[in-house]
Amino acid sequence: MRQSTTLAAALTGLLLALVVPAVPAYAADLGTLTITPTSGSVGSGAGDATPMFTSAATSAPCPTGYGTNAVAKVGPVGGPYNNLNKIGSENNYDAGPFSLDTNRSMAKALGGVPANGNYEIVIQCSGEILGDNPNYFRAPITVRDGTWTVSAASPQPSNPPGGPSGSIGLRAEVAPAPGGSSPADPSASPTARPGNPGNGGTLPRTGLAVAAVVAAGLLLVVAGTVLRAAARRRAAFIGDDLAG
Repeated sequence: MRQSTTLAAALTGLLLALVVPAVPAYAADLGTLTITPTSGSVGSGAGDATPMFTSAATSAPCPTGYGTNAVAKVGPVGGPYNNLNKIGSENNYDAGPFSLDTNRSMAKALGGVPANGNYEIVIQCSGEILGDNPNYFRAPITVRDGTWTVSAASPQPSNPPGGPSGSIGLRAEVAPAPGGSSPADPSASPTARPGNPGNGGTLPRTGLAVAAVVAAGLLLVVAGTVLRAAARRRAAFIGDDLAG
């Protein structure tokens, strides 16, 4: 009986290890960004396609396994961030430091002229199998009277109450304008994340999930069989003892 109980406990531990994945440890940031030029206009509005800057250079490569895609984004401190260009797909962003450019203004990316406050330019790395890395390369910027400037230190969230002037607010999804068109470029994002449409996400890992479910089911069957056999043996033992 004791051996059966020990076996059942061991099977239960293995089941939990399969069903509850370990949470990976990540650093606070992937690194820093060197922005060229270090200041410029935020743009005239949601239709302004003037590039915000010409280059955002990373201080390091993307983490191993996250080098399939990379994209430059901008947004308030802590997010959400909106894309400043189409997704880069060089498939070697984890081989060494790299740089990305932009094809739209800050105002176009955010859906309207941003209010004064603190923002961030970030680069996100994605892997074909691992999906989006949860951390970013970052460069803090400050917006003041229509001009953005790279900040010397990491800014605190300013959370301007009015959001960008002439827009609904700083968020990943901007409501469509009359006529069905959206002020933010819908080509901005490679994948979709629940709760934050159009700004990246994690690629599905269906095969791994199915394998874990199958293994968990087999372990439950084995554990149930062991416990039932142990219960029958205990009942037989008690019966013999009473008979004796």
